[in-house]
Order: sequence, then structure tokens, then C-alpha cells
Amino acid sequence: MKISILKSNKNLEEYSVEENFTINKKTFSSIILLFKVIIAALYAFGLGYSLFFFGDDYIKTGIKVLCILIITYIFIDFPYSFFKALFLPKVFNKDNISLKVNPYTLSIDISSNTKISKIRVIISLILPFIILAIIPTIVSYILEFNVYLYVIASASAIIASKDLICLILILKNYSKGNSIKLDTDELIFYP
Repeated sequence: MKISILKSNKNLEEYSVEENFTINKKTFSSIILLFKVIIAALYAFGLGYSLFFFGDDYIKTGIKVLCILIITYIFIDFPYSFFKALFLPKVFNKDNISLKVNPYTLSIDISSNTKISKIRVIISLILPFIILAIIPTIVSYILEFNVYLYVIASASAIIASKDLICLILILKNYSKGNSIKLDTDELIFYP
């Protein structure tokens, strides 16, 4: 796996449009932002409901949670992306999978130099979301409200919203090809 900083939005290779189907992820950036806001609002509503049980300290606890959430959101993207990349084939081959850090959006995109089966891509999009967002949320409510688990779950869910939109796009265009090549700005379907 190679880690690099994204310098420009140019594609490294030219793809033949006739034989491949390409989805540009940038055209869905407003939907991704809206989805992030909805997820953040849902977690904020759940947090507000949970802080009710703290009694008079709910404002102090809410500010503490907000500060921890901001720090966690900044630093959890790399482990989340690394965990997501672990489900892709030959991840530790530096020529196969690369994590590209975008310093402007503080996000990390995964790109591949090889074709990956759709099932592997779908698994790499779903499992980190389930393990880092869904399970900590459920555990946080079942056992007792845990601020740290809730912060990890909410930051992971907000980060995963981009992956969930990509998952919907892959499932919607499932018949377009058997394999996918990941790029920072595109999903390229191959027959």
C-alpha cells in the first residue's frame, strides 16, 4: 500500500470510454455533503437525548463531546481508510492500492491500479461502516451511554457517508461490469 498526498485532480491514465463505464464522484459531492449533514444531525439528536440523563452537567458534557468529536473526526479518517483498504486484494503491494490524502478536504481516497471484483469493493465499503459506526452506536446504547464510543461511531458514520453513496452507485449500476477500478474522482466499471 502506498500513501501519498493528492497534488492535483488529474487522472494518471486515459481510459477508453467505449468499453468502460465511468461514474464521476465529484458530480455527487452535494449529495454526499447533504448526507453527511443528515447523519451528523441524527447523531446530534441522539446525543441530545442521551445528555438528558446527565442532569445539570449536560452543557459541560455536550461541549466536551463536541471538542472530542472534532478531534476524532480529523484523526479517524486514516485508520478508517486503512481498515477499508484491508478488504481489497493485495493491499500491501505498493503498486496495487494507494491511499491519497487530500489536504484541502482532510479526507483520504483509495485508488487502485488493478481491477477489483465488485463484491470485494462492496465488502470494503460496508464492513468498516458496520464495525466502526453501527456496532459502537448499538453498544453505547445497550450497555450504558459511553461518550467515547458515541464519538467514534458518529465520526465514523459521517466519514462513511461518502462510502455509502458510492455503494448505492455501485449497486445501482451493478450490471455495468464485473470489476471496478477505484480512482480518487471516479469509479470505472470493466466488463
